[in-house]
Amino acid sequence: MLRTDLPEIITETLPGPKAQAIIDRREAVNPSAIKCVYPVVIEKGEGAMIQDVDGNKFLDWIGGVGVLNIGFSQPEVVEAVKAQAEKYFHGMYNVVTHEGYVALSEKLTQIAPVKGDKKKVFFANSGAEADENAVKIAKAFTKRPNIIVFSGAFHGRTLMTMSMTSKKAYAVGMGPFPDGVYRAQFPYYYRNPEGMPQEAALDYYLNSIKDVFEQCGPCLLYTSDAADEEDSVDLGGRRSIKKKTTNKKKKKR
Repeated sequence: MLRTDLPEIITETLPGPKAQAIIDRREAVNPSAIKCVYPVVIEKGEGAMIQDVDGNKFLDWIGGVGVLNIGFSQPEVVEAVKAQAEKYFHGMYNVVTHEGYVALSEKLTQIAPVKGDKKKVFFANSGAEADENAVKIAKAFTKRPNIIVFSGAFHGRTLMTMSMTSKKAYAVGMGPFPDGVYRAQFPYYYRNPEGMPQEAALDYYLNSIKDVFEQCGPCLLYTSDAADEEDSVDLGGRRSIKKKTTNKKKKKR
């Protein structure tokens, strides 16, 4: 049974001949932007084990990048998929309501570690889409145009999430990018600055966030117009001050 087998390589080379043929076909029709560096063409998976098309067996350390955190081909999941496939594959949720969406949302509101008695849920197609919507929701609620992200962060490869992502290899030649994205240093205690005592690290990283507001945020903008009273406008946590002026502007000579 694959689920309980140990890793085993039975071909002389990796990838094996069947896998190599499929990889060659892949390279002919798929862009290099989604190139795979692992010499594996999966045929089936169970638990944490993968068997490729040549019969080689591998221990999967990736887990679908977190998507398969209960492993491959869990019997309960397989049965649920079969049962759903016999009913319908897809129903656009803003066209027809389906009970499965409601039930999963209810479950998440019960277990999500979010403050408040009332919680609401919606689902997105990918992490990048979820991030983009999180930014939109935060901006709509706070009325602030700017966001802070951390060094070392990966958010995605859409235009907005490329701007938020720390690794800029993804973003070469892709600009211009959305503005209002500011970066602070992530509190990575394992890589504290050399010689810094552990007890000083917390203040060091908190100050890096404060520095974003002091050094990177929009400056105070002073404008001169015909306003009779001093006014201010919120610029994402900063204030833009309209300087009090007389009713008439001075004429240029």
